[in-house]
Amino acid sequence: MSGSAGQVRAVQPRAGNRIPVDFDKKIGVSRVEGDKIITEFKDRKSVVRMQICLKWNFDYTECLNWEEAPE
Repeated sequence: MSGSAGQVRAVQPRAGNRIPVDFDKKIGVSRVEGDKIITEFKDRKSVVRMQICLKWNFDYTECLNWEEAPE
C-alpha cells in the first residue's frame, strides 16, 4: 500500500495475538506520532469523553445542558 493520504488499512489479528484487555474496564485512546498511530488502553472512568450539548443559551455561546456521547 502506498502512503497516500486518506487511505486506511485494517488488519485482523490472528487468534494467538489477542490483547489481554478487559474492554468493559478499559478503552483504547489513540494518538498520531509521526507516521505511527499509538493506542494505549486506559481506565474508562479516567478518560474524558465527548459531550453532546442538549440545550444552548439564546445566542449559542454557552451549553446549558449536556450529556456524555454514547460509545
